[in-house]
Amino acid sequence: MPVTTTAPTTGGSLDGFVLGYLPAGATHSGPDSHYNATVGPDGLRNPGPAPAAGEPGASVSMRRFTEAGQSASWFFVSVLRPFAGQQADPSEAQMTRWLTQGLVSRAARAEPFEVDAGRAYLLEHEGTEATSHSLVIAAPSGAVLTVEGAASLTAAELRRIAMAVVPG
Repeated sequence: MPVTTTAPTTGGSLDGFVLGYLPAGATHSGPDSHYNATVGPDGLRNPGPAPAAGEPGASVSMRRFTEAGQSASWFFVSVLRPFAGQQADPSEAQMTRWLTQGLVSRAARAEPFEVDAGRAYLLEHEGTEATSHSLVIAAPSGAVLTVEGAASLTAAELRRIAMAVVPG
């Protein structure tokens, strides 16, 4: 059963979402970062230039966590919020699909499941030295949340994080 943490530990709301659970030893590290990125049929163009005026994009809000006693980042939580360009096409709903599919398609395997915050995908990535996992949640609001980090962040911990994400 997940342990609920308090807002100061998780860093409070991140662009409209609260993390109700963090793995033991996780510490919010540094200020949140915010930027805009271009969105296309393959998802977020990141790294890359910010969207040109009128071009569709997504605002990205990112929070970094370290493991107790460590200085290197352990994992990142990001909220991607699509915004339309000057034209109605693509719609924000289409951009949400592009963001989600762009992230899910890069994984060797994807396990979808429902959580309070939306439709979650537990992703498995096969590396040359280790298998790692990440998490994507497509929220009904159109936002897409991601949790990515070191291979030591287990699938079980990612599932616990997903189950405890709530709008707020």
